[in-house]
Amino acid sequence: MQVITKVINLFLGAAYCQYMDMLFPGSVPMKRVKFRTNLEHEYIQNFKILQAAFKKMNVDKVNNCLLMFSFYNIFCTFFKIMLIT
Repeated sequence: MQVITKVINLFLGAAYCQYMDMLFPGSVPMKRVKFRTNLEHEYIQNFKILQAAFKKMNVDKVNNCLLMFSFYNIFCTFFKIMLIT
């Protein structure tokens, strides 16, 4: 599991992919997720992988235009709700 030491790491999308895979094992093809990248096309791909996982799990209320901090708050809430159920 990746340790998040800086907020900037959230912009790479890999952490969200990990959390999604924790909630729904097998929903994210973790071998395709790029954990150490500075290349824009690679972390965009991470978010595309995450978006596909949401779609696979029938979560259709994720808006691509959300800012990262808003997305972080929404995802944390989603994570807590799913962890409780």
